[in-house]
Amino acid sequence: MASLAAQRALRPAARGRPALLFLELLSGEALFALFIALLLPIGFTLVGLSALNRTLYPLLACLAAGWLHHKRSPWYLGLCIWLFAASPLIRRLTDYDLGYEQTSSVLLAAYLACLWGAATGLPYVLRPGARYAGAFLLIFACIAYGVLVAVFNDRLVASLVEALKWLVGPFLALHIIADPARRSEYRRVVVLAFVAGGLAMALYGIHQFVSPTAWDLEWVSNVRQDGMTSIGNPEPYGIRVFSTMHSAGSLGAFLMASMLFALALPATVAVPSLLPIMLAIGLCQYRSIWGGTVLAILCVAMIGPARERSRIVLAALGVIFSLGMLSMVPEVEYTLGERLRSLTELRADASGEDRLQQYVQVLEHNEDLLAGQGLGTGAGSLIGQQAGGPGYIDGGLLMSYVALGFVAASLYFVALLTTVGRVLALAGRLPGEGFLYAAIVVGWIIQLPLSAVHTSETGIPGWLAIGLALAGGRVIAEQGGQR
Repeated sequence: MASLAAQRALRPAARGRPALLFLELLSGEALFALFIALLLPIGFTLVGLSALNRTLYPLLACLAAGWLHHKRSPWYLGLCIWLFAASPLIRRLTDYDLGYEQTSSVLLAAYLACLWGAATGLPYVLRPGARYAGAFLLIFACIAYGVLVAVFNDRLVASLVEALKWLVGPFLALHIIADPARRSEYRRVVVLAFVAGGLAMALYGIHQFVSPTAWDLEWVSNVRQDGMTSIGNPEPYGIRVFSTMHSAGSLGAFLMASMLFALALPATVAVPSLLPIMLAIGLCQYRSIWGGTVLAILCVAMIGPARERSRIVLAALGVIFSLGMLSMVPEVEYTLGERLRSLTELRADASGEDRLQQYVQVLEHNEDLLAGQGLGTGAGSLIGQQAGGPGYIDGGLLMSYVALGFVAASLYFVALLTTVGRVLALAGRLPGEGFLYAAIVVGWIIQLPLSAVHTSETGIPGWLAIGLALAGGRVIAEQGGQR
């Protein structure tokens, strides 16, 4: 007979009453996570101590995450999620006070917090016979190879920083997989953290598009000077919405997960959340996110339980209602209309042509594709060093093959796709939730040719979905072995 803990871990996500969900967000550990991620650094700014955000904020985030991790609190994951969502905003507030820094230590807060996941995950994955360990070990080996190549090219520090961006997602996934008996608690916190955070980011993003704040305008001006012109123009209705994050792609990845996780909540909570979230996804103006979101919704509609399909209808109505509201504002109608028209006029699509040229240039200068250039070169210079190179890479496949080389990158993606395949195989075996994880990873992974969704903050939603699904797979395997 299966253990009581294992049975409890496989129960469908409890939708609960809205009041109980609200009380969960008001629990001491949830408020502590919110205080560390957002309220404390804003407090530093308000009292004229913005400099502490560049020094003390990352340290406090790391210590707070360590405390929650030591307590085995599920809100360790909530803190990590909210740090990724909030730290770019804290960075902009700090830069507004102290002056722009191209590379800010403020952004280290989320990555340092995620490192505690390694303290749980690595002992598990190194255990003989650990379920699902093989794919993760192969991923870690490929990342280690990229660091070694970079060290050979005298880029030790840069490669370690880049490796951290590749590692944090797998670390969080393994943190969940290593403790399957508590996956229902992890699931509840991940859902609440994404939906609450996504709703807040969506509302901020809508305001940002219509009436951007001074710190957002200044940051857009600065990053445009650094060459990031895709962020839009520093003016109302001119920004490609990034909300509290530092790119439209990062925001879109989080909002797509927020939208899907909202389907796990009561309709009285899901519907009001979906409207601003879907509206903000539109204002991101990020076509790969639009495509991933549509595909994810279709996945839920096809493989989700019958009772969930009505929620897909609600999501579709939310999209229609949101776009209808947007079309009432002429500036918004023009912006989104131009972006939508680019889907059918690919020959005139400048950004699409740029991405195509990236692949062409790399294939023309393929001397380093076999061994790779190593991690830490930086997306902007990977092929910019080559004569005639476009000077910037934003495609996940291309970036990985240039950094890791043909053999290591191919092995990395074999391991990643194997893991994604396992999540899809579990979709029908995890009652009431497996279809959501499948939808998230499908909407996530199809963006690889156009975006590095497997690394940094854009990878966090997908890796967390992988962790929750595979932890459920461990429970199923343990139940089967006990019969």
